[in-house]
Amino acid sequence: MITFKDISIIIPVGPEENELEALWEDLRPIEKEAELIVVRGSSRAKQLNIGAQKATRDFLWFLHADSRFSHNTLEALLRSLSNNPHALHYFNLRFLPDGPPQMWINEIGCWIRSRLMGLPFGDQGFCLSRINFERIGGFPEEAPYGEDHLFVWRAHQHGVPLKSTGATLKTSARKYQEQGWFHTTGLYYKLWTRQARLERETLKRILRYQTTAIAVFVKTPGITPLKTRLADTIGKESALAFYDLCLEAIQKTLSPFRQSTPALVYPYWAVAEKQGLSDHRWNDFNRVWQGNGDLGERLHHVYSTLYFVHGRVILIGADAPQLSQDALLETHHLLKDKNKFVIGPARDGGFYLFGGAKALPQHVWNSVAYSQPSTCDELVTKIKSYGEVAYLPTLTDVDVYEDLPNLKSELQNSQMPTQMEMMNWIETTLTGECIWKT
Repeated sequence: MITFKDISIIIPVGPEENELEALWEDLRPIEKEAELIVVRGSSRAKQLNIGAQKATRDFLWFLHADSRFSHNTLEALLRSLSNNPHALHYFNLRFLPDGPPQMWINEIGCWIRSRLMGLPFGDQGFCLSRINFERIGGFPEEAPYGEDHLFVWRAHQHGVPLKSTGATLKTSARKYQEQGWFHTTGLYYKLWTRQARLERETLKRILRYQTTAIAVFVKTPGITPLKTRLADTIGKESALAFYDLCLEAIQKTLSPFRQSTPALVYPYWAVAEKQGLSDHRWNDFNRVWQGNGDLGERLHHVYSTLYFVHGRVILIGADAPQLSQDALLETHHLLKDKNKFVIGPARDGGFYLFGGAKALPQHVWNSVAYSQPSTCDELVTKIKSYGEVAYLPTLTDVDVYEDLPNLKSELQNSQMPTQMEMMNWIETTLTGECIWKT
């Protein structure tokens, strides 16, 4: 059951907004549980994104400063999140009695727009998981208006479902009173329908495809020991240098996927430590926590979480920097067949890549003995009853000093600068020109 200890509440406050005291009174029952973040400024989208960056909880609830609600609203949010943790949640909207009498018409229009068209707006209190917020890409700061409307369209485009909590959130109608009901209502309708026409075409293009998540399993330096068996030979400092080079090579390999339009492949850092999610090393991709437990449980957690969002998932380690974009694209295309799994066997008997487009029960992951010469064969045996297995070429994932010559050989044909830098580092290490420290 999700509680408010899992939620960061982000409240953007504009230069002329002063209703925060009333909202604070409504938040008082949960102020000791939830993380409350107030962001002041003039750009609403930037405020919301800054608040999300500062947040440390798993779920983000975006509230306007003039929002009002009851204790029933809080209970409804927790129920809705617990039942549908992967959705973008919103509330029914009612207006405070500070506007013109025609606001009941706007309330009906809001219900139609939200429930029938799937287009709630920001004053309806968006709440979603951090992973989905990052996957959507945050609120578009370049938009001259309607950042909340565009955010919802991006959610649709990324396959994030919408869910009404069934409860009510109230907001001020003062702007309608000050600027005129007919003028303000007509202006908002004109602006959001103009945006909707453009975004609908983008959504149609994306729905022709299915997206793939690539999750790189990583550990955060300074929190968890790294490459310990390699460090036993070349020293901790050199092992950390190797790890950093691996991360840089993988980041450069995956970055072009993120920049394509429409995006069909989404890179993630799957971070071992919950406290490591905010580390600067992981800022360039979306982040997902590996979860608790042994390796089988963590593989299951990441795979099932991303499968629900994307439909296709590729899991890779951080110690195979020779992995190419071509191999990842080949895996992405192979997974268009939902009855196919893809395995990249490692020379030590493990695997450097796993890809699937079908849900797998947790017992499959838990029944494999990891870090053994038989690991890959065991996994293949377990998944064969769920679908066909396709193989990529065997590669080296580096655990010990003796793996470095094979990695150097596999990097020979690479033209990427980061992979060439890795090859040079290996050559220097193998010829003993670096200073090892223990």
